[in-house]
Formats: sequence, C-alpha cells, structure tokens
Amino acid sequence: MGLLTNASARTAAAQFVARERARFTFICVGSPQQELIAAEVASMPKARGLALCVGAGLDFVTNKQKRAPLIARKLGLEWAHRLATNPRRLWRRYLVEGPAIFLMAYRWQKTAA
Repeated sequence: MGLLTNASARTAAAQFVARERARFTFICVGSPQQELIAAEVASMPKARGLALCVGAGLDFVTNKQKRAPLIARKLGLEWAHRLATNPRRLWRRYLVEGPAIFLMAYRWQKTAA
C-alpha cells in the first residue's frame, strides 16, 4: 500500500476516517503507518470518535493469524514466530527496518546525557 512513503495515501486514509465520523475506528496497517494516519486524523477538525492502532490485533482475535506458542511469547520471541510463518511479508520489517530503532535509541541516549 506504500503508506509509509506515500503521504497522499495516508491523507486519503485519514480523510476517509474523518469523513465517516465513526465512533470507533480500528487502524490495522502496522507501525508507524497507523500512528501517522491517526495523528493526521486527530489534526482534522471534523474528525470524531476514537481511533485504535491495533496492527495485526484483529487478525489474532478472528483467528486469521495464529499466536506464537506460549513459550515463544514468554521468551519475547513472538516476532520470530511471525517471521518464520510469514517471511515474505515480514523479513524487511523485522530484519532491516526494525533494527534501526537501536541506533535511534543510542543517539537519543547520547543527546539526553
């Protein structure tokens, strides 16, 4: 969908949410796209209701996706289970884009000190 790099697509999604004026809106497109859409909706004067950024949460509730085994969840490895069960879709997010958070945290920690 290209929401991360396509500002007009995010704006279109945000305008849809604001126009529908739903009491509850579930934004299920993953981070950070869903948070960017929610922030844009929040800045629109006609927007109403509550937006929930739930990522794949609805897929788990509806059993469209299976949760990791309990041991993997307790060890904090649910991401590894998801990567193993859907590598084509998730490899870039988990192995390329995700680790960038460590560099950002390091830089933030350096400036905060």
